[in-house]
Amino acid sequence: MFGQMAACGIRRWFGLMCWCFLVFGFVSGAGASPASAQVQAQGQSRPVGVVVSHSGLLWLAQQLFAPEATGVVISTFVPPGTAPETFEPRPSMVTALASAQIFVASGVPFEQAWVPRIRSVAPQMVVVDAFGTLGKERQASAHKHHGHGHDHDPHLWSSPRELAQAAERMVQVVAKNDALRSHPAFEAEIMAKRLRATRERLTQLETEISSMLAQASVTKSQTTATAARQRFFVFHPAWGAFAENFGLEQVALEDDGHSPGPAYLEKFLKLMKSERARAIYVQPQMSRREADAVARRTSVRVVVVDPMAADLPSELLRFSKLLRDELAERAPLADRER
Repeated sequence: MFGQMAACGIRRWFGLMCWCFLVFGFVSGAGASPASAQVQAQGQSRPVGVVVSHSGLLWLAQQLFAPEATGVVISTFVPPGTAPETFEPRPSMVTALASAQIFVASGVPFEQAWVPRIRSVAPQMVVVDAFGTLGKERQASAHKHHGHGHDHDPHLWSSPRELAQAAERMVQVVAKNDALRSHPAFEAEIMAKRLRATRERLTQLETEISSMLAQASVTKSQTTATAARQRFFVFHPAWGAFAENFGLEQVALEDDGHSPGPAYLEKFLKLMKSERARAIYVQPQMSRREADAVARRTSVRVVVVDPMAADLPSELLRFSKLLRDELAERAPLADRER
């Protein structure tokens, strides 16, 4: 009898405590928005998720959002080794974004259709338009040659100058979001410090590349034929922004995003020969079959460079060294001996 009364008292006490916890939780969370509540919960229990469109944006996001591993996990939406230009997401991949807080877009083709779907699946997510190109067309003169090439150049992350501007946009978007700003990893002072460091690194990178390419530059006193060596040849036109940044011109084997037809191919080969090209540059995410065919017909080297490299500054420097050496190699012997 006494044991039954004690058990009944314990159940009543336990029920009362549960009711108090529920009421307290409701009152304390009533004033918080769903997004800020989710960020706060994540800050206490699990990292905040940042998803970048592809690995070409990974380095920049790491500098701005998680250089000291402060409770932020950064991942890529496009799987490593996949070209974002031809990538088609599966619906399950979009659903998996539901718990992320930030999506960083770059303007590549799949984003135009899929970012609205991503927003519908994850309404709490902040979408950062890093280069201001979502839904817009960008004319890139460095992306064309004799009327060929893309009118829209989404590969802006190959330019240190464009990356610096993207860093500004990314920090500004975070600063305007109350939910993110309340997280310790995104405090205004911390973000300002990271932005300064990132801009300094990109300014230094641009200076290094400019100095390096200047070693193979042409002067006004040299011939028109020698001046043409400022063009470089690629399979896929992923380096238009880089070329624009440093006063170069890329010429792509792809004809408006497609394999070249016979007439375009012959024109491309003739141009390579007239400019004494020594290399055609390809990226590891795409087939090199057509570049290899060009190499067999022209005896040029097929050189792999990766505009999607996780350590993008290092790869941009490596590409610049390769370009410097190749451009210098094309120069007539008389020019090289000056």
